[in-house]
Amino acid sequence: MFSNEVEAELNAFLDARLGKSIQKPTSVATPVDYAKTLEGLPFSAISPVQYLDFVFEHIVPFRVAVESPSFVGHMTSGLPAFVSPLTRLLVALHQNVVKRETSEVFTFLEKNTLSRLHALVFGDTASPEPLLTPHVHGIMTTGGTLANLTALWCARNLCFGAKENFEGIHKEGVASAFEKHQNARGLILGSRFMHYSIEKAADFLGLGGNNVLHLPCNAQGQLRLDALKETLFQAKKNQNRIVAVVGVAGSTETGSVDDLEGIADICQEEGIFFHVDAAWGGPVLFSERYRPLLRGIERADSVTIDGHKQLYVPIGTGVLLFGRPELPGHIEKSAHYIIRKDSWDLGRFGLEGSRPANALYLHAALHILGKEGFAFLIERHIQLCLQFYACLLSSGVFEVPFVPSLNILSYRYIPSGLRHKSAAFSRGETLFSKEENRFIDAVNVALHNGQHAKEEGFVSRTFLYTPTGNQATYLRCVLANPQTKLSHLQAMLEKQKEQGEILEKNLS
Repeated sequence: MFSNEVEAELNAFLDARLGKSIQKPTSVATPVDYAKTLEGLPFSAISPVQYLDFVFEHIVPFRVAVESPSFVGHMTSGLPAFVSPLTRLLVALHQNVVKRETSEVFTFLEKNTLSRLHALVFGDTASPEPLLTPHVHGIMTTGGTLANLTALWCARNLCFGAKENFEGIHKEGVASAFEKHQNARGLILGSRFMHYSIEKAADFLGLGGNNVLHLPCNAQGQLRLDALKETLFQAKKNQNRIVAVVGVAGSTETGSVDDLEGIADICQEEGIFFHVDAAWGGPVLFSERYRPLLRGIERADSVTIDGHKQLYVPIGTGVLLFGRPELPGHIEKSAHYIIRKDSWDLGRFGLEGSRPANALYLHAALHILGKEGFAFLIERHIQLCLQFYACLLSSGVFEVPFVPSLNILSYRYIPSGLRHKSAAFSRGETLFSKEENRFIDAVNVALHNGQHAKEEGFVSRTFLYTPTGNQATYLRCVLANPQTKLSHLQAMLEKQKEQGEILEKNLS
């Protein structure tokens, strides 16, 4: 089973099957069918080729075609051609970057990759720092969620650090920290569009999800600075402690970018940890044209970027970058047998231990696509989003609550009998009654549920606040697939319009 002969046989099998066009996904099967198929496979040893036959016959045809140009509902699309060969290489080498003894050169490749991304985000004028230095610019994680958690872990330990008769929260725990620091609560502040991973982090870190405060946004979907200042004032008054303020650089629902410069000013004045969740929008920094949208990100204490989004590498490639070299030390852990203190071992930092050498994907993308390639992709997709936005406005059928900042756009279908109420769909100013909004929501939910992602286009669905403070169901479009053209989006809108007209009659 572990021999070279078996590997050669399987590689030949895969070369033959992958050399042909993989069968298109089908929508015929149901979850009941999947369950019967999977439960019907005997739990006994079979040959690797038999197993791969099963996968190609019963699994592959029923996947989601994320590479389709009409699949514009989520932050996942097809991968560049160089990724598949690299995956086979990585699996064959099976390097573990927890420790230099199990990764050797891959330890330094990861450090070099992080250093280059650090220069992109924080504007380092010098070339990437020499690898033979003791500190790190950041850490790799399995995704944006873990990167956000790690950033707030660092912020929490810094906020409740050691003082007289107290060794720090990392040693004595949450209860002792609150007692010694004489605080009622530890708060994390951000906009209504903060990613839900922030609440996960607060739960995990013992702060509690209720202590993540989602503050109001302005008409551009940005955190209101006046609301932030008022909340900070009240926190001081109530003897609460601010663990961190989270700025959003590309919200998952609207693509909005907070006023990072303004937040940085406030955090600097108040001495508060400033984290930027740029899981989606970070790669905008490659574009000289749109880089100013993220002005102020270079002043953050930490920044999250998720590689599987707009860096076009496989899922499981998250990045957390630190603005100051001493910050990773607040979460550093070591062990005598594997990650010794003052070693090169990257496992000293972060929550995970053993990790694959996924930095190779990023290293490859930075060199194969390059700054120019990423800039082209970013600019193309923002322009495509603006063109799609114009199509929505001119239709007179769809309402768009926010002018797109990047390449994510939310909109909703307005039933024909309600379109007369306002001509200002594009600004989210329509004020429908509760009953009317419920009807609009029902139509859009049914519209979303009735999609066929393989042929006619697929968008996701969300429930968000409009600039007027209303909550409503919206369809969500994510534009990052290089294969997607305006014609695909126009065809999708026409289909949604047709289906919407049918649904509003059936639901009325």
